[in-house]
Amino acid sequence: MFSVLFKLALTSLFLDITFCQHSKHMQKLLRHRVITDFDEMEGDEEQIRNICCKRMMHNLIIGKGANGEDIEVDVGTCRKGCAKKASKIKKREFEALLKETDPKINPIELFLSLQKGDIFDSCFPGSTCNPSFTKIERYYTVDGSVDVPVIESCQCKRMLSECGVAEKLDLYFSGTPFERLINVGTCQADTLCSEDATCVPTKNATLAIEGPNGIQCVETIEECSCHPSCYRASKLENIYDYSNIDNDSEEAEPELMTIDIGVCVGTCNSTNYKVRKCILRDPENPKRCLSSLTHRSTMCYPTTFKTHYYMDKHGNTKSVLAIKHCSCK
Repeated sequence: MFSVLFKLALTSLFLDITFCQHSKHMQKLLRHRVITDFDEMEGDEEQIRNICCKRMMHNLIIGKGANGEDIEVDVGTCRKGCAKKASKIKKREFEALLKETDPKINPIELFLSLQKGDIFDSCFPGSTCNPSFTKIERYYTVDGSVDVPVIESCQCKRMLSECGVAEKLDLYFSGTPFERLINVGTCQADTLCSEDATCVPTKNATLAIEGPNGIQCVETIEECSCHPSCYRASKLENIYDYSNIDNDSEEAEPELMTIDIGVCVGTCNSTNYKVRKCILRDPENPKRCLSSLTHRSTMCYPTTFKTHYYMDKHGNTKSVLAIKHCSCK
């Protein structure tokens, strides 16, 4: 009995001293309270951290309605909710906190661990607070229908070690018999790409899904890689080639050619790239420009091409230009 009373007295004395000397560090204790409120999670640290990754309101005007008023939608945004915003905690609040925790925890060790900063951050190192579920909602404006992605929930997600495709779930046609959840993908990486490069989609696919108004195409990301602001992305085109078919044969089928024609994506820094447009040419020599205007360009242009040849059903030879490289002009 005497040893128990001595330990309590020693604890009280320790708290009196440390609260006087380290009051500025006690702001962190409220964050510990957030964690202890979720003891039913059985120590699942990842779930506890997800409490700190919250969906916050973010209103966006998407157009005007038939009455002429703006249509405002809460599209949501993900933010870390356990940032360093805790207020000061007093000695009696800390004692109340001790009563809520496991009695086996030594209060002195608890306080010292908090002084060292051994508490949860909003997300794990190498993780970010991102949407875990997005719903595609359709609104009708004076300019027509608009599909708006609305964030429904957020959670801490580990970043990929290298640039690649991460999961991104979108729900289409919610509340209808055609409701469907699709992983459209998103590009992300824990480590930054080289200078002047970002992790961007380089290969997409199109998924046809059935909805209340017929078939709708949804674009999904298949590959990502590090590229500068202006880059070439893959775009596949299917063409039927009849060059290997004998005209006398009725059973032969054309060959299906899949050509990556490519597409230039991104923008350029307008301060570095200028374009001249000829407004007056020499009547005798059209290649000679007599007067031109210079303007800044932000367009990403194809610079080199490759030609693919095929034959149509009527025996005509046709060609398809495929982009090989893109750059700023």
